[in-house]
Formats: sequence, structure tokens, C-alpha cells
Amino acid sequence: MDARITRKRLGERLTYDWFKIVAVTLVVFLLWAFLYSLVGPKLLQGDELTFYVVTNKYSENEARRFTEKLSASGRLSYGTQSVRYEVIDYGDETGGTKFNGALMNQEIDMAVFMDNALFDENGDYKDDGLTVYVSDFRYYVDGNGVCAFTDAIAYARAFLTPFFEDLGEGVDSLGEGRILQERVAAEYFLQNKLDNRFKTNEEIDQGVEWEKQRLISYCEETLKLEALLRDHPEYFIYYRRFEQEAEVERQSYRNDPNHEYIYEAEEEAKPYGISLSHFPNASALCKGSDGTTIDDCVLTMLNFKDKNGDLFYETIAAINFFLEEYASK
Repeated sequence: MDARITRKRLGERLTYDWFKIVAVTLVVFLLWAFLYSLVGPKLLQGDELTFYVVTNKYSENEARRFTEKLSASGRLSYGTQSVRYEVIDYGDETGGTKFNGALMNQEIDMAVFMDNALFDENGDYKDDGLTVYVSDFRYYVDGNGVCAFTDAIAYARAFLTPFFEDLGEGVDSLGEGRILQERVAAEYFLQNKLDNRFKTNEEIDQGVEWEKQRLISYCEETLKLEALLRDHPEYFIYYRRFEQEAEVERQSYRNDPNHEYIYEAEEEAKPYGISLSHFPNASALCKGSDGTTIDDCVLTMLNFKDKNGDLFYETIAAINFFLEEYASK
């Protein structure tokens, strides 16, 4: 009996059995995907830190370099399993749709916007009687997309304080000499594992140690941002929320005496952005409305604490790293 395998016979067999091969391959792939879904690490909301650049000009290579360096820096905790970037051409309709979709889904952690409205020497909106020049940065603040840095610091302090011992009246429990309550941190980890990587006792013990490091790191990063705000208030852009919306409404209905106005600026101005004009090395990353300088480029953190949970505070570390990376050497 001639049982030799020849090219002709192999071709005939493949011709007759191709559908079986495809079916077996598909079954193996689906089985592998199912098993991985059971045992593989699952990303939760906030496990991926996303950085957007929405400016007139940008360098995608620099955005990639920055996010890769941030990912490898060790500044983010074990909870962040991925760091990615997106660059959007200002005014590009397709890019704008993509960005607004990500914004609606609360998938953005930090972003550079343009503060490209026109202001007079007093910082008020220029009024030529015809046009309101709208700032992207202030538009997203009015829409509650941007978190004030003072609010982020307050949120972080409220989250962290229960994990550290009370050192007495007038002493900052998160400052120098802080003492982590390790039992409290361990219990919190066991009750609120960030993902499904921790199954065996050895993995759980490792997770507890990482959790302690995470809480201590959040303290350090929060105090660092707080010190920058205290020592260099000139770096920050303070804005009264709804001031721009109120101005747009005023201009739009200035000739309508029967219009009932909706918008009114909040009384308190808060630091919603960091002006990159104080960080000239960031010009390697982006350019503002004139396409040549970064004078109106603003670094922000997004206001998605409720959805991101604890990992909201990863963005504070990312903001600090950004400012250190692009500070004048």
C-alpha cells in the first residue's frame, strides 16, 4: 500500500478538510480566550491612565516618549496596568468627535488644552460687540470635565487620612513623620482588590505590600502638588466656573431685553489648570493657538473621581512627573 505523503495528496486532503481545520482552529481560539477571561488580569475603570493632547500642533513622537517614560518611571502604583496617549488636532472634526466620545465615557485622566480666548490687559474677555472668543480649557471647566487642583488635593487627603495614625492636634498626619496603619491598609486591600491578579496566599501577601507602597506614594505625590500650589501660585490658572458661559450668553442675547439669563459665574476662583508657559521644555510636545509657542497651552486633570475610584489619585503622580519632565534644567 502506497502511504507516502506527497504534495499532491496533501493538497487534496487540505482541499477536502479545510472547513474542519478552520473549525478546529476557531474552537481552540475561543477556548483560549475563554480561559484567559477567567484567569487573566482584568482591567477595571482607571487601570489605564490616558493622556490627551488637544492643541494646534503637537509631536506624536514626544507624546509617545513621555507616556513610555511615565510608564517605566515607577511613579505609578501597581493599580495602573497601562498608560496610553492620544493626540488630537485642534479643530479637526473627526478628532473632536473621538475626544468628545472619550470625554463622555470618562476615559481621560489628564489633558493639555488651549486657553485660546482673547483677553484684555485686565484679564477680561475682549468685547468687540460681534464675537465671543471661547477658550477650550474654560469650556471644559464649565462642563465639569476638569478638576480643580485644590479639589483633587482635598479628595486625596480625605481618602488617605484614615490609613495614617492621628499624630495629635495641629500635626499633619500625612506629612513628615507619618505612620501608616498597616493593619488598616491590609484590610482595605483584602476588601477592595483593584483587580483579579491576587489569588494565592503568596500573591495576596505581595498585593498587601504593594498597597502599602501605593498609599505612601499617594501621600508623597499629594504633598508635592500641594507644595507647588503654595510656593508657585503663578503657575496655575485660576478661573471662576461658568464665567465664560455667562459671557457667551450675555453676548448672544445682548439685544434681547426679554431674555432670562441662566449662567452666572461662581464666586470662588479655583486653580483648574497649569500654564505650560512656565515649562518651556514642553514645547517639544505641543504648540498652542499660534502654532509656534506654548503660551496658551494648559495642563489639566479630569474630574472623573467617582468612576475611577482610588486610581483617580494616580493622575496626581502623572501630573507631578509631567512637570518635572518638562521643567527647565
